Amino acid sequence: MRRSIALWVMACPRRFREHLAKAPEQLNRWEILRLGVAGLYLLSVAYFMVFMQMLSDLRWDRSAPKLLDLAFDYFPHYQNIHIADNLVLSSLLFMIVGNMILIGNWRDRVVFIRRLLWLLGTLYFFRGFTLIVTTAPSPLECVSPRYESLKDMVMLGFKLVATVSRTCSDNIYSGHTVILMSSFLMWRIHSRHTAIIIYSFCHMLAGVSFIILTHLHYTIDVLIAIFFTYAMFSLYFYGLERAALYHYALLPYSQRRQSRPQRFNQRTALAFSKAFPSRDHESLITAPTAASSTTAHDHTLSPSVSLDITMDEKLGLSSSLTQPDVAETDWKRLLVTPRVLNNGVPRLIGWMDGLDLRLDTPLPMDSASSSHYIPLAERHV
Repeated sequence: MRRSIALWVMACPRRFREHLAKAPEQLNRWEILRLGVAGLYLLSVAYFMVFMQMLSDLRWDRSAPKLLDLAFDYFPHYQNIHIADNLVLSSLLFMIVGNMILIGNWRDRVVFIRRLLWLLGTLYFFRGFTLIVTTAPSPLECVSPRYESLKDMVMLGFKLVATVSRTCSDNIYSGHTVILMSSFLMWRIHSRHTAIIIYSFCHMLAGVSFIILTHLHYTIDVLIAIFFTYAMFSLYFYGLERAALYHYALLPYSQRRQSRPQRFNQRTALAFSKAFPSRDHESLITAPTAASSTTAHDHTLSPSVSLDITMDEKLGLSSSLTQPDVAETDWKRLLVTPRVLNNGVPRLIGWMDGLDLRLDTPLPMDSASSSHYIPLAERHV
């Protein structure tokens, strides 16, 4: 047994080098570029948020009593706030490192990190506004950091970003809870291991409990952060799903943009065959041409073939969605929405997520099959 473990440990560096050598084949410069844009976005938002924290401390009345909180009245107060900090940090590290190990190819790793950067950046961007518009007194005895010049203010901002220093009035919206909730949701969405998801949920629950028990945040701060994080994740992945439907012209409003040939691959054809078993979809797949495809997994939808997807006749709607004007009218009648809200958001989310890059240059099947959440992706196609 010991010899087997020793041989496995000795083989790890070689396997890692072999896996690292696959990165140039699975990534392109646009994936890396968009990852850099997402990282710059999060860094800019983080500094904006701590700048709002410093301005909020200037408005904070130190003589004001702390707010009444029901949880503070009925639960004991733990003095050591480092318990909550450690739970938050360990949750974030477990989520990032765990997924980097379980995800089997480099492009999916980049997609995962890019999603995390965009989501955390957007959540903290709105947190910055909640800090400055309403200044709530600190639930703890606190002394805000001092600065006398612009240089001191800039250096303090870097310390706050690195969590080396703390402000006193950063309430209303708990940043600790955002990390805990985001870590759980990233596991919930990307992992197919139930045990990991359950552990992540328990970890999040413990972290949220100690945030309240240590009086690091008011209970309302935690509740707002939980609700807003869940809503942001739901919006992001719902918009991503609609962006994919726009690409394949499966929504009435998406048929307005026909600037490039619609992609239609084998996986999509399989999904159509499951949804409409009576239809023959093999004719929808045509062989890729050298001018329109760059990989063996790209297929172009034949312009002479229409997707004859019918709606329920009992609804009194037209029998086909192939005519954009008729389809849009029927869609509005069905949903009672004369105007579409946020019609451009799915396309923006698709760009942020790199959906267009994955549609244009799909991974070879031997690389894609090694991802630990590919089965979930296939289930939702």
